[in-house]
Amino acid sequence: MKIAIVDLGSNTIRLSVYHTLPDGRFELLFSEKEMAGLVSYVRGGRLSPEGIQRACTGIRDFQGLLRQFDMGAPHVFATASLRNIRNTEEAVAQIREATGVEVDVISGELEAKLGYYGTRLATNLRDGAVFDIGGGSTEILEVRGGEIRKAQSLPIGSLALFNTCVDGLWPKKKVLKIANAWYEKPAGNRSLTPAEVRRLTRLLLERDHQARKLILRSCPDRVHTILPGMMLMNTLTEKLCCGELYISPYGVREGYLCHKLLNAGT
Repeated sequence: MKIAIVDLGSNTIRLSVYHTLPDGRFELLFSEKEMAGLVSYVRGGRLSPEGIQRACTGIRDFQGLLRQFDMGAPHVFATASLRNIRNTEEAVAQIREATGVEVDVISGELEAKLGYYGTRLATNLRDGAVFDIGGGSTEILEVRGGEIRKAQSLPIGSLALFNTCVDGLWPKKKVLKIANAWYEKPAGNRSLTPAEVRRLTRLLLERDHQARKLILRSCPDRVHTILPGMMLMNTLTEKLCCGELYISPYGVREGYLCHKLLNAGT
């Protein structure tokens, strides 16, 4: 069975298509993204008509792509992009009218939990903390003995921080790509130490040609949000991580797939 999921985020709109197996496992067939920057369309706490239209356009683009593969409507969920606005119901209704799909607006607590469930597919984390820095929010979760102790969402993300605090261009996976390039680690490496995160943050904040080349070579589409995101990551790592930081290949979309659509445990 093939399942398509659209993640309507504050910075990007992402399509992920999975092939699910009878035993509950899955494989990612392909993924696409559009840089929508929906949080930039928020005025007075409301998503503007232009922002709603941008969300509709992204969903329709992905619907057209799925039709090329003879696939039906995608499952669409939204995080801070629609959760942290005053006109959520209006936006959901207009998207439904324009695209024919119902958007599942998930809470910040559920987003944090789904991110952990996705992470568990890649690593058997039983004691520690999980954080996920998005464009409009950051989710943090504490787990002890494999049990979730606390999960919360903070209304601050890399794009939101850029929009409010950055003048010009200077002030996750992408951070990992930059770190592996700078520290000459294997491309498949997914672990960093807090000290490595600190040194990399200092390097990127120096605003010199090395930092510019590193960002433009590794993640040109995130040139405006990588530094705010890196600063958030450095702060969270300092507060939450005393050993090693593991950057999971799976997250909220895989957690949504397994726990909301397939009703499977991790």
